[in-house]
Amino acid sequence: MRDHGLCQHCLKEKQIMTADMVHHLREVKEAWHLRLTLSNLVSLCNACHNREHG
Repeated sequence: MRDHGLCQHCLKEKQIMTADMVHHLREVKEAWHLRLTLSNLVSLCNACHNREHG
């Protein structure tokens, strides 16, 4: 809801893409306690999420 279902990385590039998933800025395996903290989450499309994880 916060990101209106849009990929936040694409928006920075002035493109409109639907977000397919929520990305953890700090990975869950490193920061389990932040897994549901909104400031640790960002909505991304599949392509941007794949770029984040290589």
